[in-house]
Amino acid sequence: MKNSKYLFILSILLVIFLCFSIFTCTSKSKIQIALVTKFDKASTVGESEILFAKFYLEQNPKSKIKIKFYDDGWDPGKAQTAFNDILKDNIKFIISSDTSTAILAYYDKLVKEDIFCISCGATSTMLTNKDDNLFRIIPDLNYEQKQIANYINSLDGRNLLLIVDTKNKNYTYPSLEYIKQHVTNKKIQTLFVDGELFNIETVKKSLSGKKYDICYFIVGSGMVKIGVIAQILYNTNKHCQFIFTPWVISVGIAMTLGSAIDNCTFSSFYQSPDDNKDFDQLINVFKSKFGFSPTITSYKIYEAMQILDRAFSNHCTDPESVKRYFKENPYQKTVLEEIIFNEYGDCISDIYFIKDIEKIIR
Repeated sequence: MKNSKYLFILSILLVIFLCFSIFTCTSKSKIQIALVTKFDKASTVGESEILFAKFYLEQNPKSKIKIKFYDDGWDPGKAQTAFNDILKDNIKFIISSDTSTAILAYYDKLVKEDIFCISCGATSTMLTNKDDNLFRIIPDLNYEQKQIANYINSLDGRNLLLIVDTKNKNYTYPSLEYIKQHVTNKKIQTLFVDGELFNIETVKKSLSGKKYDICYFIVGSGMVKIGVIAQILYNTNKHCQFIFTPWVISVGIAMTLGSAIDNCTFSSFYQSPDDNKDFDQLINVFKSKFGFSPTITSYKIYEAMQILDRAFSNHCTDPESVKRYFKENPYQKTVLEEIIFNEYGDCISDIYFIKDIEKIIR
């Protein structure tokens, strides 16, 4: 009896030990990633990206990723502080939704460290064609603006108004110069505005009595208020066509556009969900779970996690081997699109043009 009792206790202890070992091994197999974004109570940006990252892990329970979130507010000063915190925490992988202005604030430090970073939002050509440890899953602004310029050139109408945000100058000002050089068949006028703090009456005065056939908003992420400017212009230019960068696609911009929405075309990193059932399902599941549609950068974070997981699953678990993996495998299929890297880790995927924004934001 005593032997049986001892054997039973020993069996219980063995089971506990095995469970602990499995748990420990599983925990150790997770690779910590820093997700750097903007926590802003006044917008859905941070909330959307955090929830979408957690949503990815829920949908992929075998993921090797463990996430720690860092708030830099897309502010250059805060971005440097966040990066220093990541160094202190000894994290070797970063997914960043930072704007060009924010990421350039710590870029010089980044390239000196043993860290691999995937950028979901920095399009500056100052980061282009560099053999570094920063890979981008969005096109640089020249590649992006080239496709938008070609689209504008194809439109009827002669008079083009460029509305340029002054907040994110590392993106908008070079984009402006590119458009001015490559839109060759339009008469161009320019209006500079602070995309977040512009004065409506001042804008009305600037646009009063003017006639435009096309209006292109050169603005970055989170600038939903600029839809009001489209409304103002639409009231006196019913035929005017409004073009937007991929970064403004959101429920917020749809709400501020009013009646002008029927005249809008959005450049987009993605085809319509009508043409991608996986994309369509992803939007529906997320919205039913959280009650709102994710931001564009949230989709990009999901993709970044997916391709990093793929690299980790192929036994690439340090920055150098992950970089080598993407160089050797530049075509990365995700649930949303196919990301294509060039030899420098810059994205050369296509831009699409969508008129029905509700198919993406619904």
